[in-house]
Amino acid sequence: MKHSFMSFMVAAAMLIPCAMPVEAGMPLWQMEENDTGIEQKAGIQTISENTSGQTFVLDQGKGLRIHGNGKKTITVSNCTFEMSGHTVSDADPDSREMKDYFKIFAGDNVVFDHCTFTSQGSQDSDSVSDSNLFLSGENIVFKDCSFASTHYEGRYFSAYTGAVALIDCAFDIQDQTKQPAFNITEADVEFDDTNISISGTDSSQPCFYANGQDKGSISLLNGTKLEIKDNKADAMQLNQTRIDVKNSRVLVQNNRSGILGGTWNVLSDSGLSSLDNEGLGMHLSRPMTISRSSFIVSGNKGTAGGYEDVDLYIDNTRCILKNVRNAALGRYVCTGTIDREGKTNIEGTELTEKKVSEDKSDETKNNTKTYRITIDYIDAQSEKKLFTYTIYNQPQGEKYDFKAQLEANVPQGYKLLSYAGDVSGTLDANKKIFVSVQPDSKYFVRINYVDMADKESIHPSNQLIGLDADSKWDVEKFGRIRIEGYEFVKCDHALKGDSLDKDITITSYYRRIVSPADPFNPKHLPIDPSVNEERGLFVMVGFIGLAAVILLIARHFSRKNDDDDDENEGITD
Repeated sequence: MKHSFMSFMVAAAMLIPCAMPVEAGMPLWQMEENDTGIEQKAGIQTISENTSGQTFVLDQGKGLRIHGNGKKTITVSNCTFEMSGHTVSDADPDSREMKDYFKIFAGDNVVFDHCTFTSQGSQDSDSVSDSNLFLSGENIVFKDCSFASTHYEGRYFSAYTGAVALIDCAFDIQDQTKQPAFNITEADVEFDDTNISISGTDSSQPCFYANGQDKGSISLLNGTKLEIKDNKADAMQLNQTRIDVKNSRVLVQNNRSGILGGTWNVLSDSGLSSLDNEGLGMHLSRPMTISRSSFIVSGNKGTAGGYEDVDLYIDNTRCILKNVRNAALGRYVCTGTIDREGKTNIEGTELTEKKVSEDKSDETKNNTKTYRITIDYIDAQSEKKLFTYTIYNQPQGEKYDFKAQLEANVPQGYKLLSYAGDVSGTLDANKKIFVSVQPDSKYFVRINYVDMADKESIHPSNQLIGLDADSKWDVEKFGRIRIEGYEFVKCDHALKGDSLDKDITITSYYRRIVSPADPFNPKHLPIDPSVNEERGLFVMVGFIGLAAVILLIARHFSRKNDDDDDENEGITD
């Protein structure tokens, strides 16, 4: 992020006129609309005018939206926000669009000045768009604000899109669970002279997470201190996200693992340290530059290249050290390169990589095996891989369920169709999960086959995907298929149509065939010639609930007056 943005936002924070207070004595949660610019809808207030000196109690069922109007900047000053209970949403419950859940939502052109935020409570869903503080907009500034969170269950601070600056702020995040305390999706976020402390987290998710696709960046500037200590969670997982550290400090210590990924630039008298973590201190998979700063990784117990007690793994990438006064690399494995420039002194022991089977697990010094889970997101129509999410250091023998993680990390602009692989179970090896997604702008028609008596799935589902709003669609040949031991009863929805305005899920009900005189034997069942047997056409790609999903890609569905419906269906390989 460029300094011009920071300069503009500092000026905005200083030059906005004094905020007009909300009318004294009026209960905020009874307001619908008045000349203060505060209105109430479904338990969620919207603030669109300057506000000062208020206390907002955002407990169960309550939330707050704040956003400017056009280029107008809204200043919220000297306010207190007390948050508890579940996150809330004001989205249409019947909408197919991704819904935002929050206690506070900040949009374009908002300045928080000298405000206090305290939080307890929990998320409403595992969605990436569910967060206690949800930021999505340009020119969002927090100036001289304090944040305290205790035992929050879910994402605490999410910068989804846009640009966010935090100037002279302080965060104290304790005992976080379920989701990352900080979640950076596609926003550019600057922390300027800001202190961040995260401790006591107990979660399968990292404490600080960045999506790292095509957009998004993190900057730690002008004396910022980021400390992530004493957590039963990975400290940072940054994927490909750019992170600039200038005249600032990063310390991760005594966590499940240290720093995973990120495109690091540590410059101008900064410090980066990863100490005494149960896993790797740092796993570099993107280029890193350190200049006139210190870099220390020590006391970690990771595995890489067949070695134990590894501090640093430079994984087929480049590490550039320029005039680094203290480069203590500990025990390190390097399959890339280390370039030394200027007066740089490197201390450490390089471990020559051992060739080990890809299927073997990591193993710590005390013989506790750990595994990694790789989740690949695939565009169902183009079959291109969009994104990979990796979960590291999962203990052998531990029961797991990664459904929440794979749903939470679906790439922005896409929706989940299906997944294949061991999504839940007991860990006994490295796992790979494939997630099929399609753009939000497309629709699908799914048919589930269930026992009418107990509503349990009895057959792999069929799914027609890639449909446009004006697509003609026909799934009649899949509405009534032959299922051994069952007879068809009914479908709960029409099986063809001329257009769609939402995704459609159809339930096809069946009744179990049991002869009182002759115990059930599917080999002797008569075959109903009117029932379709289409199994040979499909390839199973995953499971949703108990039913496997079979994808039929509608590559050529477009509205034509004389179309023969069945001729235009494409079938996945």
